[in-house]
Amino acid sequence: MKLKTLAILLIILALPAHATNITIASGSCPGTSDLLTTLTNLPGCIAEAIINTLASGFVYTVDQFLTASFNFIAATPTLTWFCTPYNNVMAIIESLYAIAFMALGLFYIFRSTDVEGRLAAKEWLKNIFFMMLFLSFSFKLFDILVSINSYLTTSFLASVSREVFNPSVAFGSLVFAFVILITSVFVLGLTFMTLLARYLLIPFLLLLFPIAIFLYFLPFTKQWGSAFLKMIVSIIFMSSLDALLIMALSMLFNTPDPNLASGFIKGMAIMLGFSLIGLLNVFVFLSALFTLVGAATNSLGSAKYIAAGIVGKVIL
Repeated sequence: MKLKTLAILLIILALPAHATNITIASGSCPGTSDLLTTLTNLPGCIAEAIINTLASGFVYTVDQFLTASFNFIAATPTLTWFCTPYNNVMAIIESLYAIAFMALGLFYIFRSTDVEGRLAAKEWLKNIFFMMLFLSFSFKLFDILVSINSYLTTSFLASVSREVFNPSVAFGSLVFAFVILITSVFVLGLTFMTLLARYLLIPFLLLLFPIAIFLYFLPFTKQWGSAFLKMIVSIIFMSSLDALLIMALSMLFNTPDPNLASGFIKGMAIMLGFSLIGLLNVFVFLSALFTLVGAATNSLGSAKYIAAGIVGKVIL
């Protein structure tokens, strides 16, 4: 765990210190002039000063979002910080072992004369055995998943060039710069928020992981367990896909392509690349949500089918 944390820290320190160099052409407001000219240009100068102040704030915001996004791609909370709540969850799950064995015993008693019932009871017993086995190693299994993702992420980011993501962009129009900076704040903010959400969800996913294993090996909740496991894996490995996109973008800028030589084009491409990262992360979150919704829909359908069968038997 310490070696993994040290490797991630080294990768973060090796990433470029993002000081985005964005310059905006000065306006037409004269610095020194007579009183009449100053009063004539005063409304336009006030509006220009307001837009210029907002643009400077957007430049700082873009730089902060870009730096924070890079940091959170390679960041993962230390799992040992959450051992106490994890042990509490495991204690609750372990208390359900007895209920599971009692249910299995009752099922075997009532279906002992039925061949299919005995086979189903043996299948349940096998599932309970594997459930207990995987639950006993659930913390280590989750740590292995996080470690694999960290290795992939740091490997991809190790190939990222330092200078690529420090473009020098010069805007000749203040209004155009204002529009571009607003768009940059939005897309980089989206990327940063999704990466921050993933970081904050890792401890919750650690606590959910043994619950997902428990549900997966029970016959009536296997769909829920499968949906939770898919959600956990997709969110964990989300940063690996983000790092892969950043590596591809860095390799593209390192090619001698004259179409990408302009600082403005590089700045726009970086904004587009990070917007794709944000959209990809949103897609991962939505896919995980739809997986849970699908599991809930299937469970409700099965429950209605079982209820209809019971009602039919009662009526007949």
